[in-house]
Amino acid sequence: MKVINSKTIDYLKKLKILHLLFVIILIFGIFLRFANLDQKVYNADEVRKIIWLSGHSSEAFKEEVYSGNIVSAEELKRYQYPSDDTTLADVFKVLSGKTEHVPLHHIISRFWLQLFGTHSSAKVVSVLLGFLYFPCLYWLCIELFQSPLTGWVSIAIVSISPFHILASQNAGSYSLWTVTILLCSAALLRALRVQAKTSWLMYAITLTLGFYTHLFSVVVALGQAIYVILIEKLKLTKTLINYGLSCVISIVLFSPWIVIFFVNLGRVDEGTSYYDQFNISFRKLIMSLYSNIGHVFIDFYHRYGRLEKLLYLCLFLLIIYSLYHLVRKTQINVWLFIVILITLTPILHIIANFITPSALHIQSRYYLPSHLGIQLSVAYLLASQMGSTSLKVWQRRVWSIIFLIIITLGMISGTILMQEKTAGLDDQRGTASGKNLAVAPYLNQAENPLVISETTHSFILALLYLIDNDVKFQLLQPDNVQQWQQKLNLVENISEFSDVFVFYPDPKFKTFIEQNENITIQVVVNGLDKINLKK
Repeated sequence: MKVINSKTIDYLKKLKILHLLFVIILIFGIFLRFANLDQKVYNADEVRKIIWLSGHSSEAFKEEVYSGNIVSAEELKRYQYPSDDTTLADVFKVLSGKTEHVPLHHIISRFWLQLFGTHSSAKVVSVLLGFLYFPCLYWLCIELFQSPLTGWVSIAIVSISPFHILASQNAGSYSLWTVTILLCSAALLRALRVQAKTSWLMYAITLTLGFYTHLFSVVVALGQAIYVILIEKLKLTKTLINYGLSCVISIVLFSPWIVIFFVNLGRVDEGTSYYDQFNISFRKLIMSLYSNIGHVFIDFYHRYGRLEKLLYLCLFLLIIYSLYHLVRKTQINVWLFIVILITLTPILHIIANFITPSALHIQSRYYLPSHLGIQLSVAYLLASQMGSTSLKVWQRRVWSIIFLIIITLGMISGTILMQEKTAGLDDQRGTASGKNLAVAPYLNQAENPLVISETTHSFILALLYLIDNDVKFQLLQPDNVQQWQQKLNLVENISEFSDVFVFYPDPKFKTFIEQNENITIQVVVNGLDKINLKK
């Protein structure tokens, strides 16, 4: 009979406590993703994607609705849910004109909305898809480090990461993209280890899923190609041939969308034109990268004082040390994979910004592969130090305290973000979507309101999630003075409705309204003016 000594018993007790801690952190991370989800505003990007998956194009919506005819909010809301009038073929038709938005997430979200068409359904499906990246992350850590502890530490860090919480609450494809990045990475490492045909086929399929989830998966694939070529020492080996065949299979499977992409290449510029109007300097780009890295671990929303700056600096130094530790303690096939994952995306964005300066290059969501690499590096450092038998007890305790500090900061960040209805990714903070929170109560309190507007359709669609169905709208085409003259009869509108409002009027449109000598305009709140008859 095997005797279990006291040291073994103590070790098993510590192991159970550690596992319990990881489970508690994971549960808290799940709670933060769902907490107050129904109160989060929809931003402009989200409502545009939802209208596409409903089978309607933005152009068709504007043509049908911006006619100057009075419609109810209930009629407009049908464009934010799939209906029997549209099919998957309509979704593909819409997306074929916006080829930078690949279809997989839209298809999944459409089916979900058809089953559960509630207020927060589009966000819920992203949260649920995000749960898949926990097992994928664990698998990747096993393939990379052969360390279950690193897997659990990674899950703990990602589960309470403010960046990942916001990404999972976004109705876009970022949760699913995280899953596919981790999945194809783990599948590649397994294929390199096992060298079986089925494992290479699995890699090809997971890579294809990545392509159909987000177009920037091409950058992930490029990084993996560089990794395999360097690992094989630039020689044409059997492994490199198998890898090449897997890539060919993936490209063939993705070829229908490649054809659609190049046929509609001119429209890609239309989809990114908003960002191109901002000239981003090299200094601003680097500072944004630094800030984005900090937001992976800490995000106190609009608070950025001395304490936050100190924490960001400490985290940055920890990340640098984790990379040093990684390169020093692991074999090249481990550290090279993570270093490429971290560095390739920023390098390409910096080069692209030199060629064409754009605000697109400072959006943290496009650096998702890099963020995952950073979290893996930090997780390995913490796990290897906390579980090291060569370190003294007090040293292991110091690293355990650092781990708990990072987790605590993440939990605090998540708790703050949970209470912020406008908390979102990147440039969507503080946009009209968030300001709608101040506008909506005035519309809902009015007995029979009419909202007149010629603002962008995404602001209108985002507002619909916050207002009652009986609110009426009269939407007009921007810069179409002839239509304004034909359709607008403000005196008649005021007599017919209890309140007449103008929502986010363009200066030119506001000047046109003010030309009417019978009315006055009263500012109600930023973005909403009320029209009254002169006494």
